Amino acid sequence: AGIVHPGRVREPQCQTSVQTSNEAKLTVSWQIPW
Repeated sequence: AGIVHPGRVREPQCQTSVQTSNEAKLTVSWQIPW
């Protein structure tokens, strides 16, 4: 997943912690801002 939220920067530490959950949320966050 190479999607980066325009209003939110993905931290390497957080990405490794919840890459699976964050990846799914990131896809939704792209259309729905949290």
